[in-house]
Amino acid sequence: MESQLYRNSRESRVFDAANLVLLAAAAIATLYPLVYVVVVSLGAAHIPNRFFFLWPEQPGLAAYDLVFRNSLLLRSFLNSVVYAGGAALLSVILTMTTAYPLSIRTFPGRNAVMFFITFTLIFNGGLVPYYLVVKALGLVNTPWAMIVPGSLSAFNIILARTYLQENIPAELREAATVDGASDWTVLLRIVVPLSRPIVAVVALFTGVGVWNAYFPALLFLSDQNLYPIAMILRDIVIGSTLVTNVPPQLATQTSSIAVQAATLVLAMLPIACVYPFLQRFFARGLLIGAIKG
Repeated sequence: MESQLYRNSRESRVFDAANLVLLAAAAIATLYPLVYVVVVSLGAAHIPNRFFFLWPEQPGLAAYDLVFRNSLLLRSFLNSVVYAGGAALLSVILTMTTAYPLSIRTFPGRNAVMFFITFTLIFNGGLVPYYLVVKALGLVNTPWAMIVPGSLSAFNIILARTYLQENIPAELREAATVDGASDWTVLLRIVVPLSRPIVAVVALFTGVGVWNAYFPALLFLSDQNLYPIAMILRDIVIGSTLVTNVPPQLATQTSSIAVQAATLVLAMLPIACVYPFLQRFFARGLLIGAIKG
C-alpha cells in the first residue's frame, strides 16, 4: 500500500519525469554521433561547415562507391571478419576449458592458479616482452598474430568461472560422473549448453575487441594484405592513405571526410548486426553473481 501511494505521489512523478529527461538526453548524446557519421557519408560532394545537421544538402552514395572500389579496404574488411571470428571461437574454447576446472571447489591447486591469473590483471611484462614472445612463436606478419595473443583474457576467465560456480550445480556434475561421463563429456554436453550467456559474453567481448584493435596490427603486421579494417581506418583518419585502385576523377569528386565516414559506417555494421542477437545473453552474463537463487 505504501509503495502504491509513493508511486502516485508528486515526488514519484517528479522523479520519473527527471529520469525520462536524463535518459532522453543520454539517448540523443549517444545516437547523434552515429546519425552524424551516416549523414556525412551520404554528403560525398558537399559537407557543410556546421556541426549540427541531420540531412546532407546534396545526398549521394559516391563515398560508398569509392570505398567498395578500394580492393585493399575490402580485403581488410574480410580480414577483420576472420580475425574477430577466429579470436572469438578460440577465446570461448580456451576460456571454458580453463574456467571449468577452476569452478570445481575440490580442484587441487585451484586457489594458486586463480592467484596467478588474477596477478596478470595487475602486472604484465610490458610491450617489449610481449613482442618478443609473439616473434619467438613465429606469429609476426601472419594472421595468427591478430588471433592468438588476445584470445585468452584473465577477466573473461574470472567471469566464466564465477558464472559456472553460481549457475552449474555441483550435484549435476557429480550425477553425470556417477553415470560414467568423463570430464570432457560433462564440459561439452552439460556445462557448455547450460552456459550460453557467458559463452556469448566472452565471444562478444573478444570479437569486438579484436575488431576494433589496430595496435596489434601496427605492431606485428607489415603486409598490407593482412591489415584489419581498424588499421585501414586509422590510416584514412590520419590522412596517410585515402583510396587506391579507383578512378582519379571519382576520387577528386568525393570529400575525404565522406570517405572516412563511409568507412566508419561499414566498420560499425557487423557489430551492430550481431549485437541484437546476443543482447539477451550479454545482459544475463553481466549480472553474474548479482542475484542468487
